[in-house]
Amino acid sequence: MYGRCDPAARMALVELLLAAVPEAATRADKEGWLPIHTAARHSDAAVARRLLAAAPATAAAVTGEGMTPLHVAAQYCADPAMVRAVMEAAPASAAAAAVGGSLPIHFAACNGSTPAVRMLLAAAPQTAAAVDAAGSTPLHDAARQDHVAIVRLLLKAAPAAAGMLSADGDLPLHEAADAEAAATATAGGHSA
Repeated sequence: MYGRCDPAARMALVELLLAAVPEAATRADKEGWLPIHTAARHSDAAVARRLLAAAPATAAAVTGEGMTPLHVAAQYCADPAMVRAVMEAAPASAAAAAVGGSLPIHFAACNGSTPAVRMLLAAAPQTAAAVDAAGSTPLHDAARQDHVAIVRLLLKAAPAAAGMLSADGDLPLHEAADAEAAATATAGGHSA
């Protein structure tokens, strides 16, 4: 059966498996993902907290793409509880760049999680105007996806970002005016 929905059963399984092989919390799969990355992807903050209790250093672990659990949480769900859980365990990851220069705030801005963007700005205000390898700021990402509330937050935090050009020569205003940008963006959001 697909789409397990029983959090109590999932937590019981995590407890049983950690008891059987405690070091499993630190073992990566072939893509370099640890169990904490998987919990972050699926927005399971309770499982994430349990995994972090078992292996605190995994909070800052990076995948093969250089993504911390905070990057993964921001990219796939941007759920505030999940973002908070991993950010509290590794506050410096709020300013960590993945391969391609993307920060967690790029992903959260693209995905439209206003609470996650607020938390990330509070933890690392300098990231409001951070530029990834494509020259995009979080403002470019939010404008491309029509996230008005996030654009307001980012403009307040870094007004100069409105005048920053991407590597393609686009301002955030170009992104906002491009009706096809949001329609053709990938479902997973910003890419690393």
